[in-house]
Amino acid sequence: MLIRHANANLARAHRSVACNALHAQTERLRRWLLMSQDRTSEDRIRLTQQYLATTLGVRRTTVTEALRDLTLGGLIQQERGGA
Repeated sequence: MLIRHANANLARAHRSVACNALHAQTERLRRWLLMSQDRTSEDRIRLTQQYLATTLGVRRTTVTEALRDLTLGGLIQQERGGA
């Protein structure tokens, strides 16, 4: 059982590395948002653009532009966070 779990984690890591190498930054952001929603089972994901940029290894402006495109396309909704 433990070996199957380790193999599943290794396969997930391999897919993630391949995704990072082959896909554009916007595609990686979309994938990351979908995975986050799947794992939280929530419609709302509370993350900062800086957190997403750090996680994806890109500049914050890249995340800002990609999120704007997703918002304009009607795929996501954004709102400013407050403390």
